[in-house]
Amino acid sequence: MIHSDVHLGNFHVQNGNITIFDFDDLMYQYFIHDLAIVLYYSLLGSNMEEEEKTLFARHQLSCLREGYESQHILDECWYEHLHLFLRLRDITLCGVIYKKFEGKDMPDNYAQIIESIEERLRNRQPIVKL
Repeated sequence: MIHSDVHLGNFHVQNGNITIFDFDDLMYQYFIHDLAIVLYYSLLGSNMEEEEKTLFARHQLSCLREGYESQHILDECWYEHLHLFLRLRDITLCGVIYKKFEGKDMPDNYAQIIESIEERLRNRQPIVKL
């Protein structure tokens, strides 16, 4: 079972301790999915150039992995499939946004997110190439 929605709005850091909350999206899924979601949301909406985004993502993943694997070690093969879980988050978020604005005008910031997600999905690309 994983949280499946860890982003800036769903955790708090105090005295070096992280408290994660908002478990309404809890699900059974592969553990790598939770790491992919954290990485995904750290990149969403970024205006970084591709090279800078890749370097940032590699560093972010290294930090995530160090912390995560202090408790649970994942086999290396899961990291080799991380791109698939990043694409899965694109698909999921796209569906969530369309449902949220069904029959309503979509604000520009959401329309921009949808446009970038749909382009990645058409090109079968994750939010970042690691």
